[in-house]
Amino acid sequence: KSRFHRLKDYVEERGILDSKVNESQVDEASQFQYVSFADYQLYSLDEHGVSPDFIESLLDKIFAEDEENVFYKKYKKKSLECTIAAKCPVKNNFEFLRTNKYRVKEGLRVNEMSERILEEAIERHASDIFIFPIINGYEVKIRTAMGLDKIQELSRHGGRELLNYFKFQAQMDISERRRPQVGAYQTEFKRKKIFLRFSSVGEFAGAESLVVRLIYGEKNNNYFLPEQFNLIKKLTNQRGLIVTSGPTGSGKTSTMYELAQVIGKNKVVMTIEDPVEVWNPDFLQTQVNLIAGITYPDLLKAALRHRPDILIIGEIRDQETAKISINAALSGHLVLATIHAKTALQTISRLEGLGITKDELSNCLTAVSYQRLLPIKDKNDVACLMDIGYGEMLNQAITNNDKRGNLHDWQNSLNQLVKRGKISEKTQQLFEEG
Repeated sequence: KSRFHRLKDYVEERGILDSKVNESQVDEASQFQYVSFADYQLYSLDEHGVSPDFIESLLDKIFAEDEENVFYKKYKKKSLECTIAAKCPVKNNFEFLRTNKYRVKEGLRVNEMSERILEEAIERHASDIFIFPIINGYEVKIRTAMGLDKIQELSRHGGRELLNYFKFQAQMDISERRRPQVGAYQTEFKRKKIFLRFSSVGEFAGAESLVVRLIYGEKNNNYFLPEQFNLIKKLTNQRGLIVTSGPTGSGKTSTMYELAQVIGKNKVVMTIEDPVEVWNPDFLQTQVNLIAGITYPDLLKAALRHRPDILIIGEIRDQETAKISINAALSGHLVLATIHAKTALQTISRLEGLGITKDELSNCLTAVSYQRLLPIKDKNDVACLMDIGYGEMLNQAITNNDKRGNLHDWQNSLNQLVKRGKISEKTQQLFEEG
């Protein structure tokens, strides 16, 4: 039977409504989702949608006794699909969504637990939250400037419910636990919007994992040595390609956006990202969408026709993207991009590995930088430290592979910060290799 008829049978068997449900009640004007009674999954009702009036009437009757439930009230204010999913009373699988009585460790409700985890991650300016399976359950870790830190252990059942709660919020398929999925939503913390990006995948034994990326909106980096940022800003006058490297969560995107914001007044700034991480109304922002067939190369080609003064490329990740980026820089654009490399000068080898020649690099590469966010001594905050290659030193590294091995001025900067009391000796040791 179709899912529409399953719902129809469920209603009629229990006599929930006085009137019968028929397919004329399908809402042709809108598409929305509901939770399948049969297999605990969110389905799109593109063809057999049930009218909003019918759903509201049905659920209000089912949940008449739960009108004072905080969770019920919260979801009733949300969109119809959330309302339906939150209040669906079928099977024990949705008991925690219906009554909000399910508890995880330390006696917290699922929504309270999720809020506590998010608050701790945001307070500590974590870049990621990891919900990973372990032998006897799940553990929750966050990634900060000091590395991974475990903040919670859950039973296997509790971990699954927490994971499902996050997936539900991100409009992901709750029943699919093996195939990779992505989702997103935004929350608010201390009157600031936080963007959350979700990625889930099942491991070989069937347990599911979830990673939550926290994006804090447009926020300028705090720099240990402001002269480093000023140097990069000065180098933008030469146009060409400026590439920033560093691991995930090192502030690369914030640096690029800050540069573009400072030097891009009265100029056309265009971004190509996957996905857009920071919204800026002054920029023309485009986003990769593989489902719609919109790729990095497609957007790069379109960007050149739009004649931007400054082009931001979220990541140089393949040969075609690298080639088009180089061509954009050679044609007179200022191109700001990121790439994965262990040091600033090793960016050169990375670009060569993507098919870029030494002659092309000599003609268009203006500067390369490597950066990390380091914890400030005796403060619950981080600041950015950079290592920059430019000028004659950069040209020598392009022509001579032996000049690319080490970080240029990283060790000297760390020593300087320790002497000034900006970072601890432990931090220096932790980051001495970049």
